[in-house]
Amino acid sequence: MRKKTVRSLIKPAIIYYLVSLAFLLVQNLYGQSYNLRCKNIGIPEGLSNSHITDIIQDEYHYIWIATERGLNRYDGTEIINYPATKERGSYLSHHGIIDLENNIDGGLWIVTLNGLIQYANGSFQQKIITEDTDIVINGVGTIGRENWFYTSEGIYKQLQDKTGFEKVELSPRTNFKYSFINSADISTVMIIPQSKELWICTVAKGVYIKNLETGEIKSFSFKIEAN
Repeated sequence: MRKKTVRSLIKPAIIYYLVSLAFLLVQNLYGQSYNLRCKNIGIPEGLSNSHITDIIQDEYHYIWIATERGLNRYDGTEIINYPATKERGSYLSHHGIIDLENNIDGGLWIVTLNGLIQYANGSFQQKIITEDTDIVINGVGTIGRENWFYTSEGIYKQLQDKTGFEKVELSPRTNFKYSFINSADISTVMIIPQSKELWICTVAKGVYIKNLETGEIKSFSFKIEAN
C-alpha cells in the first residue's frame, strides 16, 4: 500500500476547524447576512470522515472537503459525498484524498493515494502524468497561469493541448550544482511575487530559491542563535 506523502502529513490539523466555518463563505458570497454564526460540520451532518486533509472553494462557490475516507461537496446547507468506486467516470478511484486545487481551465484537480483525478462537468477522470508507475504525486498547485503537479520525480504541468503532461525544468541541465532539482522529490512550490522568487521545497534535500528574473538558484538555510 502506498505510504502517505510528506505533503499530506504537513497539512495542519486546524483545517478540520475551518470546515465549521465553511458555510460562512457560501453565505457571504450571496450577501445574505453579516450576522455571523458558527456551526460544526462533522460525520453526523454527512461528512464522510472527520480527518480533513484539504479544503477549497471552486468557481461555483461550492466548498470541497477532502478527507481520508472520501470527497465531500458542501453548498452551505447539504453535504454530498463522493465515495471511491471501481466504476469509471462517476466517482473517485480511491477514497484517500491528499490534495485539492482549482483547475485553471475549470473544475478541480484531486490528488489521491492512487494518483491524479480531474473533476469536470460532474465526472471524474483518472489522469496519467507519466508511464513511470513508481512515481508518487505529492500535490498540485497554481503557479501563474499553470497548474503544477509535485511528484517524487520533479514537477510536471499539462501540455497546452491538454493531451498529456511534460516536465517543468527548474534548472538548466548544464547547471551541474542544481540540475538534480528537476528530478527531486518535490513536496510543494510557492511563488513570491514581491521578490519575484520561486521557493521549491523538497522532501529530503532541503529548500531552494529560484530568482525568476535571473534564473539563479540558491539553497535556503537559516541559523538558530542560542541565547
